[in-house]
Amino acid sequence: MQDHLEKLNAKAMSLRSTALSKVGMTPEDLAKLNMLPLITGIAGVFVIIIMWGAVVTPAWVAGTALHLGQPLKAHLSLTDVQFGATGELSAYVCGPGNTHCSLGWMCKEASEDSDTFADMVTLKTTPRHTWCRAQNAGAWALTMLW
Repeated sequence: MQDHLEKLNAKAMSLRSTALSKVGMTPEDLAKLNMLPLITGIAGVFVIIIMWGAVVTPAWVAGTALHLGQPLKAHLSLTDVQFGATGELSAYVCGPGNTHCSLGWMCKEASEDSDTFADMVTLKTTPRHTWCRAQNAGAWALTMLW
């Protein structure tokens, strides 16, 4: 039995040497690849940290939102919106102490005001369905990133 295992091992080593010689490599070259999983893992962690930072950065979309007739500068990330350059107006929309509002909250809980300006067409508040569309777009983008 031991003799049979030695023959199989010798045949496997011969096949490995043949395959390596066909691609111009030696067994020593394979030994140099031992650090590859560690390097790949470190790079992967770095990429995940960068992607997470990109997800929560409120710079994906910038525009103007209306809240009770007041135009507010809105900066959207894939998951949140902040009103004003640094979120200083978010408390006006989402309640005291908030520097950003979840798009999920904006979709479900934001004030839904049907008042219009004098033209009787333009709403004084950005409709909820607009926030829902932004939330769906962010969710779709997140699925593509992860």
